[in-house]
Amino acid sequence: MKKRLFYFLLDGFGCGETEDACEFGDSGSNTSLHVLEANTFLKQSYLYSIGLFDCKKKKSYLYPTNSNKDTFSCTSEMFGTLLQRFKTFPNGFPSEIIQYIENTFQLSLIGNKVVSGTEIIHDIGELSCSKGSPIIYTSADSVMQFAAHIDTFPISRLYYMCEIVRRVFCPILPLGRVIARPFAGNNSEDFYRTSDRKDFSYPLPSNAMIDEIQNSGVKVFGNRIFREIFPLNFLEPINGKGNRELYTYFQNIIKTSHETNELYLINLEDFDMLYGHRRNVIGYGKELKVFSDILESSIPFLADTDAIVISADHGNDPCFKLHTDHTREFSPYLFLTNDGASFIDEPKPISYIGSKIKSFFGLDDG
Repeated sequence: MKKRLFYFLLDGFGCGETEDACEFGDSGSNTSLHVLEANTFLKQSYLYSIGLFDCKKKKSYLYPTNSNKDTFSCTSEMFGTLLQRFKTFPNGFPSEIIQYIENTFQLSLIGNKVVSGTEIIHDIGELSCSKGSPIIYTSADSVMQFAAHIDTFPISRLYYMCEIVRRVFCPILPLGRVIARPFAGNNSEDFYRTSDRKDFSYPLPSNAMIDEIQNSGVKVFGNRIFREIFPLNFLEPINGKGNRELYTYFQNIIKTSHETNELYLINLEDFDMLYGHRRNVIGYGKELKVFSDILESSIPFLADTDAIVISADHGNDPCFKLHTDHTREFSPYLFLTNDGASFIDEPKPISYIGSKIKSFFGLDDG
């Protein structure tokens, strides 16, 4: 019988500060613990019963060795690619970069500071609309983000600009990602970011580990984030722009028969984007409960040759007060079959994810 593995990457669901967290200004961060403490109802959840919140205590966790704390770097490391330290811009981007972009695309940019995306479209979104000027901003990560209203700056034009900027600046700075963040709404009080976000990552060759998995006959599927991180691996698309659509996809696919070995790479980004960055610990807990219930109801449909891996890329502690960016944390590790959950008995590098996937499909000893 053919095998099937579902990898759920809970974006930003770290399980405690790493030894070098102080170097990132993240001492005291612990996403899973703080979410649990603020949402005690999770102690009655399926995720709690199978031990997800005990991974740190059980020593079933993974540590990063890359010098960044973003999804791109940590996901790349999961599959064997260790990236360099990318440049960050705590004071905004240098004037020569701004001028180059403005001259190249014959437009003006506004913003240019470290700020939350929801905050900046509220503050200067109306100005952006009136001038037809995209908003440029960044964060503690190595990222250049462009926000523009869909009615005054078409999404296709925004994507094109981000792609050109990626080609120019990602290799030479180096810069981790350029991100298009379209928004909509009538005024500053109801502006909202649409689901048409698109990430343009630092250009990498086709990932060798995923190549090996695909060349062995495993059909590899990925949602938006995985496809944008590994564009040259041409992953089969998992359609769904948010957690809820991805849950529905999973519920449907788990009940279907399959004739090939299959790997499903699913990044649940809402934990990071909607609850971590926005420091919404109550919303974070409620979303975990939804995922927990979906998972529990799906376990009876797992075949003997199916498995689920649950982990994370980094932390994004919704109770952390010093900033609203990612937190440098360990990642929990849990392996789930229809016989129950299992753990590793000592911490391993985050690249263990790729090794475990290969082992599951009989490609390597794990």
